[in-house]
Amino acid sequence: HLLNIFKVFAFNHINVKNSVVEIMSLSFLLIAIFTLLNINQIDGQNTLNFDTQSGLDTWNADSLLSMKIIGGTKAKFASTPYQVSVRLNGYHFCGGSIIANDVVLTAAHCIFKDQLNNYQVQYGVDNVGKTANIVKIAKITTHEKFNKDTIDYDVAVIKLTAPIRLGVWAKIIPLAKANPPAGANAVVVGWGQTDENGPTVQQLQSINVKIVAPKVCSQKYKKIDKITDRMICAGVSGGGKGTCGGDSGGPLAVNGQQVGIVSWGVGCAHPDFPGVYSSVAKLRSWITAHMK
Repeated sequence: HLLNIFKVFAFNHINVKNSVVEIMSLSFLLIAIFTLLNINQIDGQNTLNFDTQSGLDTWNADSLLSMKIIGGTKAKFASTPYQVSVRLNGYHFCGGSIIANDVVLTAAHCIFKDQLNNYQVQYGVDNVGKTANIVKIAKITTHEKFNKDTIDYDVAVIKLTAPIRLGVWAKIIPLAKANPPAGANAVVVGWGQTDENGPTVQQLQSINVKIVAPKVCSQKYKKIDKITDRMICAGVSGGGKGTCGGDSGGPLAVNGQQVGIVSWGVGCAHPDFPGVYSSVAKLRSWITAHMK
C-alpha cells in the first residue's frame, strides 16, 4: 500500500521534465524504506571497476521516470536477440543491448554509484524470472556530459567480465550511423510495466512505433524542456503504446539497427508526448570509443 501511495503521488506530479529529479529522489526514499539502501545518481563520466554480487530489491527509480512497455504484446525473442536485462540486486532493473560480445549499451540514468557491486547483465532469455545466462560486470562508463536534470547525453557502456555466448538467442545489434527518417517503423521491447501503476513484468513485451520528426517532437515538448540533438522521438498516433519504468536503457531499432536508447518521457504512452530516446547516431563516436 505504501508503494502505491508513493507511485500515485509521483505520477500525478510528472508535469514538467525537470520534475524527474524530484521523482527519482522520491523513489530513492522508497528503496531506502524497503532495503535500507541509499542510492545516488552518477554525475558526469565515471569509469568504475567492480565485481558483481546479487541482492534482493526489485523496485527501481525508473518506474517513476515513465519508461515502460504499454500496449505491447508478447515479444518473439528470436526477433530481438540483442535485448538484455541490466539487473540490480539480483532482479531486472533496466534494459540494454548487445553491441559486442562483451559490451552492453544502456542509459546513463540507469547507473547508481552506491549500487555498483549489485549490477549484472542477463542475456538470451525472454523471461527475467529465470536465472540463466547471468554475467558479471567489469566496468561501467557513463557519458561525461550526462545531465540528470535535462537527461541529455543519456548513455552508458557496460563492459562484461566474460564474453556472451553468441547464437540464435544472443546477437550483436549494429549501431546506426544516421538518425532514421520521420515516419520510419521502429520496434522497442522490454520488461517494463504494462500498466502505469502496475509492476514490471517477467515476460518480454514488444511494441511497434513510428519515428517522430524532430520539429514535431520539439513542439510537443516546448513547455517541458528542450529536445536536443542527442535525442530522437518515437510513438504512435493517439498514444496507448509506449515505454516506461523498467524499459529504460533498452534499444529502439529500425531495420535491424539500433537507432535509440530508451531515455525519458512525460506520462506513459501519453497521446500528446512521444517517447524520447538517446540518439545512437549522434552518440556513436563516444560509444565506440568506450567499448574497449
